[in-house]
Amino acid sequence: MQMTYFQNSRIPASVSVITLFVVMLGLDSSTLAQEKWTKFEAPTGELKNFGKALDLIEVIADGQHLKPKYVKDSNEGIQKFGDMMSKIRDSGGSGASTSGNQKWSTHNRGEKFNASAGFGLMSRSNPNQGGKNTFWVKASESDETDSTLLIEAKEDGTLHVDLTTGNGEFLFRFRQSNQGIVYCQELGQSNLFSGSGQTFDEFCQRHPDYVQKRLEPIFVYIGLGAPPNRYSDIVARNVLAELRPVDQKRLEQFKAAIEGLNSDDFDAREKASQALQDRFSDWQEMIQTASNDTEYPLETRARLKKIFKNSVSEKEVEDLQIAQQGKLDADAPYLVWLLGRSSEEDFKVSESDKKRLVDTLEELTAIKNGNDLDKWKKWMATNQPLPTRELEASITTNEIISSKGSLDKAASHIKTLIRLKCKDGRLTIDRDHWAKPFAGKTIQMMVDEAQEIVKEKGLPADWFRAGGDFPIESVDYPHILFEAIKADFPAEDGRRSTLRPAYYSSSYTLSTKNREHRGKELTAKLGMHRSSGGSGRVRLLGGKPRVKVPKEEFLELEFAERTGDKRVFNFRENKDGSMVIVISFPEKDALIRIVQNKAQKKSTDNKFLVFDARGALAKRYAAENFLEFKSKEKEYFDSVLAPIMEKLEIEIEIEIDEPKQK
Repeated sequence: MQMTYFQNSRIPASVSVITLFVVMLGLDSSTLAQEKWTKFEAPTGELKNFGKALDLIEVIADGQHLKPKYVKDSNEGIQKFGDMMSKIRDSGGSGASTSGNQKWSTHNRGEKFNASAGFGLMSRSNPNQGGKNTFWVKASESDETDSTLLIEAKEDGTLHVDLTTGNGEFLFRFRQSNQGIVYCQELGQSNLFSGSGQTFDEFCQRHPDYVQKRLEPIFVYIGLGAPPNRYSDIVARNVLAELRPVDQKRLEQFKAAIEGLNSDDFDAREKASQALQDRFSDWQEMIQTASNDTEYPLETRARLKKIFKNSVSEKEVEDLQIAQQGKLDADAPYLVWLLGRSSEEDFKVSESDKKRLVDTLEELTAIKNGNDLDKWKKWMATNQPLPTRELEASITTNEIISSKGSLDKAASHIKTLIRLKCKDGRLTIDRDHWAKPFAGKTIQMMVDEAQEIVKEKGLPADWFRAGGDFPIESVDYPHILFEAIKADFPAEDGRRSTLRPAYYSSSYTLSTKNREHRGKELTAKLGMHRSSGGSGRVRLLGGKPRVKVPKEEFLELEFAERTGDKRVFNFRENKDGSMVIVISFPEKDALIRIVQNKAQKKSTDNKFLVFDARGALAKRYAAENFLEFKSKEKEYFDSVLAPIMEKLEIEIEIEIDEPKQK
């Protein structure tokens, strides 16, 4: 027996957005101290190599904030991008363009790895850039990790990072606004993290374990480098060094060595600077401490800072500034955290350093807790709580359901292309649905009939070409259905053709079936990628000619609004049965992602995931399959997903096995 299910629920006005989210923000120190994360393990694949080679952007310290530092010059940007891609195994064809004021963009497209970068006004598909010059890096990999990466940065300090891996089942988002407000989210098989701060430094204070175990290695993996923060190993070791007593004899020797830095004679100051620079390794610890010590004259401190900056990496300079500006050697909560680290095997702390930590804590607090970390955490929770804040979702469920734009008119096209079946709890495309408008005739049959009509009417032989602008081997039912979009969404002015094949290498010419339409109101893409070997060549097998038929690797569809709320709808199904459905609101920094994993994944994994991220708030749902999710999370399904599906006119046919006759 089959039952056709069509979403028709609407969210009641009385349902609060708060019931749809787990707000993991505004936690106090005692809660944060209990956060325990395993270290992020970077997936293998070309994206990892891309991150290692990325030399176009990094993040440096700017007070309590991060500052994106990136290449603006077109010649330098294009050259560095080319050097990067030469290190990628799957690099392919490339191109670049420049415009006024040194703005530039460049790209490289391989068979399974694509990347692009640039500086200037971004394309219409990235409305977050707000009409201002933006630096961006994009990369996607359709093999091994099935990963996508997007980094966007602006001169005002805005930084956006989006990383997905595992065919969408892992999602990482990091945001820093131009006011410096930070929020970060990670959603995956077993992880749900959502945290924020008025500054990056405050975010780090709220979530030290997450920053150290997850955020730092993720930033390194994608090529941004470890973000300077108070919880890095370098800063922690600097603070421990600050707590150590100074040998008076060595201190007097150091003061004698730097005496000339404040001389009235310029040449004498220069000579003293050079002498100290030459012996930097002998005095590094003293120099970095004295450079921020007001006991020394301003001229002396300025020259010490210059010597230090000239002798170490920029990262070490930033870490030193974090340690000194935050006065972490007198910050009790930080020292409690450092005391907790002293027991970790990968962070060696001597017994003498540990004793100095405890002595300093007891001196600062007048509390005698000794080495008892639990007592220190309880004290911190009572006496050093971080301020709590409640953040609202960037878009409510009512706003999602009532959103308007060209995607509403495109829903009828989505309906013809995507109709889902649910069998044994799992979703799949109903491919038989595609043939219904054509009375079961194949594309080749319809083309043959049309050619006969051309011949009967005495029209020129080239009046009708098989497959139109494309070889007949690259045309299937979905492409004919996709072409109907042209009628509802006129092309941009001046464009001769609204449909064009996506780029792939020559061996994929006929085995890759891609179409793209760029209308005034909406852009649409259809991809039906097939495995190599489907070029139509005749192969001899057992002495008989036979055409090798390629297998479908994936089918994907994307609609992006250029008007209205500028929503983006993405759908993808892979040959292993995995599926990703996304409805996103880029201008609201919100998305809902539905992920169905491949059936043969290990039994401990959830096969069906839903991520709901709206600004700084996020929620994760997990189940064995679609039917279990629909039943277990009925309120969320009925109030959120069902209305979205109805709005997009996506039907789901649920197959139910009839009970066996006794």
